[in-house]
Amino acid sequence: MIHLYPANKMENLLLLLNKISQLSPLGVFNQEVIVVQNAGMQHWLNLAIAKERGISMNMRYALPAQFLWKLIRTIASDDKVPDQSPYSREVLCWRIHEILARDSVVEDADFSQATRYWRGEEVLGEGDINAHQEGKHAQLKRYQLATQLADLYEQYLIFRPQWLDDWQQGKFDLKGLENITTSEYKWQGKLWCLLIDQLAYNPVELMHDAIANIKDKKDLIPPRISFFGLNTMAPMWLDFINALSEHVEVHFFHLNPCFSYWGDIRTEKQEVKEKHALTQAIGKLSKWSDGVSADELDVQSFVGNPLLANLGQQGREFISMLQDYSTIDVELFEQAKVEQAKSDQPVNDYSEIINGDLITGEVSSVLHQLQNDILELSDARAPNELNNEDEVTIPKEAQHDDSIIITSCHSALREVQALHDYLLHQFNQDKSLTPKDILVMCPQIEEYAPYVNAVFTRGWQDIAGEVPPLPCSIADRSVKDSDPLVAAFTELLTLPDSRFGVSQLLAFLRLPAVAHNFAINSEDLVKISAWLEQATVHWGLDLTHKQSLLGQQANASFTWQQGLSRLLRGFAYADSEQVYQQQLLLSNVEGSDGILLGQLMLFIEQLHYFSENLQRSRTAVQWQSFLLEQLGNLFSRVDADNVSNENSLMVIEQAITGLVEHCHHANFEDDISLLIVVDYLSQHFSQGDASKQFMVGQVTFCSMLPMRSIPFKVIAVLGLNDGQFPRQRQPLGFDLMSLSKPELGDRSRRGDDRYLFLEAIISARDSLYLSYQGRNIKNNNEKQPSLVVKELMEYLAQGYGWNFTEDPLENDSGESKKSAIYQLAMQAFSANNYQGKWPSFDANWLVLGQSANDAN
Repeated sequence: MIHLYPANKMENLLLLLNKISQLSPLGVFNQEVIVVQNAGMQHWLNLAIAKERGISMNMRYALPAQFLWKLIRTIASDDKVPDQSPYSREVLCWRIHEILARDSVVEDADFSQATRYWRGEEVLGEGDINAHQEGKHAQLKRYQLATQLADLYEQYLIFRPQWLDDWQQGKFDLKGLENITTSEYKWQGKLWCLLIDQLAYNPVELMHDAIANIKDKKDLIPPRISFFGLNTMAPMWLDFINALSEHVEVHFFHLNPCFSYWGDIRTEKQEVKEKHALTQAIGKLSKWSDGVSADELDVQSFVGNPLLANLGQQGREFISMLQDYSTIDVELFEQAKVEQAKSDQPVNDYSEIINGDLITGEVSSVLHQLQNDILELSDARAPNELNNEDEVTIPKEAQHDDSIIITSCHSALREVQALHDYLLHQFNQDKSLTPKDILVMCPQIEEYAPYVNAVFTRGWQDIAGEVPPLPCSIADRSVKDSDPLVAAFTELLTLPDSRFGVSQLLAFLRLPAVAHNFAINSEDLVKISAWLEQATVHWGLDLTHKQSLLGQQANASFTWQQGLSRLLRGFAYADSEQVYQQQLLLSNVEGSDGILLGQLMLFIEQLHYFSENLQRSRTAVQWQSFLLEQLGNLFSRVDADNVSNENSLMVIEQAITGLVEHCHHANFEDDISLLIVVDYLSQHFSQGDASKQFMVGQVTFCSMLPMRSIPFKVIAVLGLNDGQFPRQRQPLGFDLMSLSKPELGDRSRRGDDRYLFLEAIISARDSLYLSYQGRNIKNNNEKQPSLVVKELMEYLAQGYGWNFTEDPLENDSGESKKSAIYQLAMQAFSANNYQGKWPSFDANWLVLGQSANDAN
């Protein structure tokens, strides 16, 4: 039986976790196993446990899918457990890549849709050998198709395992796809059967076998398993967890925003649809309905809180799924903090009376009232109970404060600048507020990272002056965008298509790891730039290279070979400029500068060698040997300032090693073209790393990841623009899950983002700051915020009397009714930026604005 611990605050889930450990401690040599959704939650939980207990030790954290698959393989029968690696997504793509190129698959009419895509031609039924020759671009398309298919099969393994079981048994008519002809997706089933022929694997049988062996292999299972902070899970995993709970302790700590059962609530849109359908049904049966209308019938639909109904679909489905299992519920729900308590009893950070009872009082802010509305499943827009007629309501008195801020800006830069000024004001007002109490989330963190670096400061070392920039850390960034060395290596892989422009190659030399490797310092770079400008070096290695790009009409002018030849001959010929064989020789290089010229020529020669050899296809092992060798030839592990580059180089080396390991597990030994290697490494480097720079004692900027609802005093969300959030992922045309009817437990990017926004609302303890780009920076036209922000604004307007439109008419006091949206000036140097409720602190922009006014 599953022990379920629902709570509306993450702090209370931690309290329950600690209480369980105190009441039922494990043995000294037993690890506490805690399953979390991501590294960010693990980091917060580890710090919180250490703060609560004084130390966090003997804890093992795991991710849900990895932990459960490993546990299933541990307790399943040996004959049922294959080598798992061939069915992991990274390995499966190489197996599919090889299968799609087989002659039997290419000539199979069922695979015509897939084959036509990557070959770019009609499938030929004849056995012509030349018809099966493919170019490098076709290989790349086949690899990219294999990657997408591997991702789909991984989704099928978790959310539609019965489909894979049916395919393995030769059944290609799938449940839920009755409206689609079998021929459109039969090829996916046949492809799965080809994978099974290589290595037998049935996830359904493996699951059933593991469940049957739980009793006999109980000693291989951790005595207690805790799932912390998860708000959704596939039905397959819940079945397995329920089976585990019959033999070991299973504790599920679930963040639930509402203490009432809300698994059956409906959105207002669904309610209208249901009433409309009922009205039509009554109309068709009018002779039996005796004139009864739909409104007079007791329609079993309930909206409750509209925000919870609209944003909480993911959590609602999860609660519905949990009803199918026997659980022991231990609930701990808490209202938002009260304004005041008994004067003779101290209150802790969570508004609980120390050594006493929680006291009911007036809620201190609109944010807390909003959180309590969600908690109690109540609607602040509901008509006043004193009214007899539901249609007539007493207008609510406007309740407006600064606990919820909605800001409109013209650009992403202004969003970050407005946030920085707002936070400085918050620090002035609340002396207990620290940078680590602030979380800033962005749908696309990479779009905001350059502006964050420009406005905030990275770390504490640069803080100085009366109005310092706030320290921050940016989490979830990909190494391709955050690490210059990794970005440079990725760009070096594209050298065969490069023009070898002078600015591009000098940018490589400005990297400390490259410059130190070739014994070039910053002063040398200035000198080299002057030489190349004097030698008129623009682009192109030599005549041959330029002709390969422009054709036979190209000449050797402005190439590296011509410019370096003039410098080298001038160094050897005379101390002044001379014309020799109709070529101007330059005398810029003198004395010991000849060594520097030699280092520059060595660098160009090394890049030329790298470019020439990149164009040859190799096996994975050969690529590893070649790339690691060139990595050592181009980059130094320690730069001139004795700063180590080990971490950056290790990221590159691990990615290259991963390519070899995945190909080895897939038994893939064919040659791989450069295009595929570049695509593989680019995808690897583009993945965000959630384990770095998250909660390091500064203002934390991060991406919006599911199930990371960590409490902070101030939570800010930037980039809430219409069409950009909730984020949407266009499904693939052959994604069968998107073509079938959704089932309970299915994940969607849009549903994840809506629930993320709900978690942001309930996780903010003091302030919730929302920002979007509400004005066009070119013409100042109004732009709409995200749909979730519009829903929140509508609720605040109808429930708490907020006004979101500018009213030019003056009221009795002679003041116009202003909008609750805080509109920021378009430019940082505008005079309006230094007026209003949160004026800017930046004196530099103010001086610039005043200088511009004086000049006019």
